Amino acid sequence: METREHLGLKELASAWLISMGCRAVAHEVPCPIARFRVDAAGWAEHDWRLGADPAAHANIFAAERAGDALRSPRTVVVECKASRADFMRDGLRVDDLLAERDRLLARKAEIESDLIPVHEPHLRNAAGALFEEHASWDFSRSRLLPYRRVLGQLAKLEERMHGQTKFNLIARWRLADELWILASTGVVKSREVPTGWGLAECSPAVLRRGVKHALAMGTLPLRVIVPAPRHASPEYRRARILRNIAIELTRGQFPRVASGAAGDSADGSGHGGAGTSTTSVSGLPSSSDPLTPTDQSV
Repeated sequence: METREHLGLKELASAWLISMGCRAVAHEVPCPIARFRVDAAGWAEHDWRLGADPAAHANIFAAERAGDALRSPRTVVVECKASRADFMRDGLRVDDLLAERDRLLARKAEIESDLIPVHEPHLRNAAGALFEEHASWDFSRSRLLPYRRVLGQLAKLEERMHGQTKFNLIARWRLADELWILASTGVVKSREVPTGWGLAECSPAVLRRGVKHALAMGTLPLRVIVPAPRHASPEYRRARILRNIAIELTRGQFPRVASGAAGDSADGSGHGGAGTSTTSVSGLPSSSDPLTPTDQSV
């Protein structure tokens, strides 16, 4: 049974996606990997540099956007977490793993600041800043053995923490251009955010009262804690997410027709499903929409 808090987070996620410039938004969207649905997904016709400046999205009716629009479409995924049990796997020794990750991240930063500039100066971008402390480096091309070893250890640790989970696989396969966790305040600590994801929070008090009042005032009751990195999702995956959004929107508008078309599953494999909750692209989501996802295909 979906809780009121989780429903509120999904409602807020939809409004947030619309404020980012997404023209198509839906709940419970199958992602381009079998087994998984995401709580909310959005598709923007142009790259409005989504999430680059959270202040630019403080008012859902504001027309301002961070940066110039680019021609390439962008997709955004939001996973909503109302409780820690919903976020972390049971029995995982989270504190020990996080402490080890902190140690490895500190070692990684130390190598990037002290060793790579000495041993691999060619990784410094030629068109760098005027001052050395502001220079940019392409650390991804580093072949320094200690650095590669730390990266390998971090990858293994991430696998232990999140394994074959939705977070790990969606980020690894770049299923969307931006990946966000929207959680009730305190549910997810910033140091626990999976690699490749960003984190935004909403107050539990707002979720208990319901987010509709805040949305009616034209504000988004959330704050960004960890900015989401940018992924260059392949065009065919962007197209697949847009297709799946369209299918979910159609099911919401025409549930009888959609449920009768058993051959039209999200992946075209002929495994149809019942209607799921959707969000209209022309307005804010309705909490009265039925939320009963059953189709697990992609």
